[in-house]
Amino acid sequence: MRKLVVVLLALAFLVTTVDCFAQRKGASERAQERASQEAVFHRVGDWFATVGKSKEEKEKILQERRAEREAKRAAKEAEKAAKKAEKEAKKAAKKGEKGVRKATKKGSRGNPRKTRTRTRRGWELNTKPKESK
Repeated sequence: MRKLVVVLLALAFLVTTVDCFAQRKGASERAQERASQEAVFHRVGDWFATVGKSKEEKEKILQERRAEREAKRAAKEAEKAAKKAEKEAKKAAKKGEKGVRKATKKGSRGNPRKTRTRTRRGWELNTKPKESK
């Protein structure tokens, strides 16, 4: 009897943890997929807006409200895309500036080279002109 109970508990534990180890999207990604215009607060607002109306009026009001929500959602997505594009443009400009700075570095224009030599007292900084061959 004890073995049966232990086996059932182990089986129950395994069944409940299998879902945790499955490689699926994260919780927030799944929530975003399921989020829609049919959210609870939208349904409640729609219900208050259509209480006591005829069927035709209800349909008309619901269509208007859904279209309004869809327009807001599209505007928000467009704003997100614009923000992301601006961020990428800034990133590319910054990378370009870094390349320009690297190309016009002092050492690349024939200025004296700075080298370090090891001495008994530590490291010394020497400036030697570039030797032409």
